[in-house]
Amino acid sequence: MLVDSGGHQLAVTAGPFPDPDPSRAGVILLIRDLSAEAEAERVKRYFVSMVGHELRTPLTLIRTTIDLLHGHHAGGLNATQERIVEVLRQNSERLMTLTSDLLDMSALDSGRMQIVPASVDLIEIVRRAVRAAAGAAGERKHQLRLVLPEDANTVMVWADTPRVEQVLSNLISNAIKYTPPNGEIDVRIEGGRAFASVAVADSGIGIPPEEQAGLFEKFYRTSAGRRTTGGTGLGLAIARSIVELHGGEIVCDSDGQTGTTFTFTLPRRPL
Repeated sequence: MLVDSGGHQLAVTAGPFPDPDPSRAGVILLIRDLSAEAEAERVKRYFVSMVGHELRTPLTLIRTTIDLLHGHHAGGLNATQERIVEVLRQNSERLMTLTSDLLDMSALDSGRMQIVPASVDLIEIVRRAVRAAAGAAGERKHQLRLVLPEDANTVMVWADTPRVEQVLSNLISNAIKYTPPNGEIDVRIEGGRAFASVAVADSGIGIPPEEQAGLFEKFYRTSAGRRTTGGTGLGLAIARSIVELHGGEIVCDSDGQTGTTFTFTLPRRPL
């Protein structure tokens, strides 16, 4: 139990204190002052939020300038310049993603992230996410497929569209990243009475069962992820928080050898 007392945050734990002699039996009370830890956590959240906001503005300007160069709006580029601009574009995108992840994680930690749900068509949301990822999948020669429920033109859910798109973008990009070239990625939608589900299944390297418990923790990265790709380890933690804000859940299924499937659910109507 947490108690605020005189500006201090105290963790209070109580339990029985048995003794063969009933006259000496009683209760043991443990009081721990967590004020220092709470202040350190507050400072950390403030620092992350401040750094994220301070980085976003110059990064936006840098990205805009790179896009102008990439689109030849500032004149033609030779082959060497094209390659340099492409490297800049890719790395500026990584920095923007990192900054957004830090800000989202800060908002979630402080309880400031809110969702604005409405009745929306899940099929249309997923279709847009698949289209947006088609280019990246094509570069790695993946087959990226959308699998719809039989005889369903719409699957209505109660959800915040931009946040659901954020979850889908993370799951699909991970599937593309961790699947060797010429792989297969299926994005499947299932409609249910109370909840609809979306599954992103790949034919990639898989996630060992012993590593799956920490997948949705902040900054956690699998051993394969640390060896092969960059990243912050925040994407899945943010995805889980967004899904849970909707009242759904997200799970991982993999035998560690033959691909991975991430499935999340969304309510069909307000909870």
